[in-house]
Amino acid sequence: IKLKESNNIDLSFEQKEALKETLNTGMGRAALSLSQILERPIKLSIPEVKVTDNQFSNMIHKSEDIILLSQEFHGEIHGWGHLLLHEKSSLNMINLLSIFDEIITELNIISNDALKEISNTIVNQCLGCISNMYHLNVHFSQPVFNHIKKTDTHLQDLFSSYAITNNLVIMTKFGIASQNI
Repeated sequence: IKLKESNNIDLSFEQKEALKETLNTGMGRAALSLSQILERPIKLSIPEVKVTDNQFSNMIHKSEDIILLSQEFHGEIHGWGHLLLHEKSSLNMINLLSIFDEIITELNIISNDALKEISNTIVNQCLGCISNMYHLNVHFSQPVFNHIKKTDTHLQDLFSSYAITNNLVIMTKFGIASQNI
């Protein structure tokens, strides 16, 4: 990764491919951990790597309420890892965990904490793979939970609050077999 003087991230095709392969390994590890937690097989798409400015929120299509779980990492590399989930998918995932006696239809403090743990697992596995492969020292903060209604207009303000001017965005989709997640 080469940072220009203007702090723009400039990646060659080869660097993007290497990063994609590294993250594919990390996502595979995250999927395995999530599969063990949920006791269900996880399907993954191949990661897509994009470099974008702080208009990251424009890449998010809000057709329904979303859950944004954000986790800061710092050390030899620093930034934020974000996990975005549709609220409906979040509820389905929580119900698979069987932590409640009955099916929940609304998020609550316990479900939010469970989602933070899932986010922690995914972000740590992905970034941990990068830090291990390149022998980097990285520490993680606790995930922050944000519930964003589809009618909210402050998503850009939320991302701006992370003070990120350039983003290396790694997008992947995961699904749980035979579930609407």
